Amino acid sequence: VCAGQGDFRGVIQLMQLHPTIPDLQGRGCVALWKMICPEREALSGDLDHENIVAIAEAGGIEVVLGALETPGQDPLGQDPLGALETPDQDPWVLAEGLFAIFFLCAGNQNNKVKMADLGGIEGILHAMKQHAKHEGVQDYGCRALGNLGCNNNDNRVKIAATGGIEGILHAMKQHAQHEGVQQRGCLALANIAS
Repeated sequence: VCAGQGDFRGVIQLMQLHPTIPDLQGRGCVALWKMICPEREALSGDLDHENIVAIAEAGGIEVVLGALETPGQDPLGQDPLGALETPDQDPWVLAEGLFAIFFLCAGNQNNKVKMADLGGIEGILHAMKQHAKHEGVQDYGCRALGNLGCNNNDNRVKIAATGGIEGILHAMKQHAQHEGVQQRGCLALANIAS
């Protein structure tokens, strides 16, 4: 996926048309977050807040959440016994999807509400559980949960009720030597607790 700044509609359309191609989903998530902020470690003042709103309004939240699902996963729950087992989603796709969630929720209450309403908190926690040993998934999962909980009491309650605090603590314990997971875990806990 190659897109210029602001060509998010094409990226979203490709992600919608090809939900079972992990590489496209991962590259789509990267393209979307880069249209919000071209550098991974940028400051909040470097974010394109107009693109945060526009990407969400164009269906960006839905496609990013879709990228967190395992290809072939039964989204309607018509396989309650899990007989149709599928492999886990690629950890790189999950990490980039979680990072896109982190940016889509940066300082935008409407996106935080929509993300939570569409199952984003559960999706983040599922991704973190799927790849508990993957540092990127844990780091970006903590970032995403922290942004969803920042200044949003309903999301804080939902994160706590769905096991988010335990998930963050597990990530920090599992990756005790990883500075990013430790920092982001602490920030996420502070945002959820404050």
